[in-house]
Amino acid sequence: MNTKNDDPNSYASFDINKLQVDEGEDDESPDSDKPYSLGPKISDWDRKRAEWLRENPSFPSFVGPNKPRVLLVTGSSPKPCENRIGDHYLLKSIKNKIDYCRLHGIDIFYNMALLDAEMAGFWAKLPLIRKAAGFAA
Repeated sequence: MNTKNDDPNSYASFDINKLQVDEGEDDESPDSDKPYSLGPKISDWDRKRAEWLRENPSFPSFVGPNKPRVLLVTGSSPKPCENRIGDHYLLKSIKNKIDYCRLHGIDIFYNMALLDAEMAGFWAKLPLIRKAAGFAA
């Protein structure tokens, strides 16, 4: 049996650098003394949303009478689970979410990409939500 450090599926041996893509920008190392920011403050949301809806009439904010368009944002780690049963439960979980969304007319976005190395868990979805809402982080 592998120890955590020998197991390639272990978070302890996970190398984030294998997932990051060099896009030619200068790499800045994070300042450990500076508090982490969730991105720029979102302001003037209503005006920007109204403008976007005018520019995209084929993508209405309502899908039916009194039924607003909803997007479920979910995801998982890009690596397999440490325990094999974890992958089974992960598959059941995403299948359940897809079925629920199909039955209720909800759009779903499933993400396995690590969008921000400093954000983990629930917060990892924030850059995606900001981008989907038109506010690039």
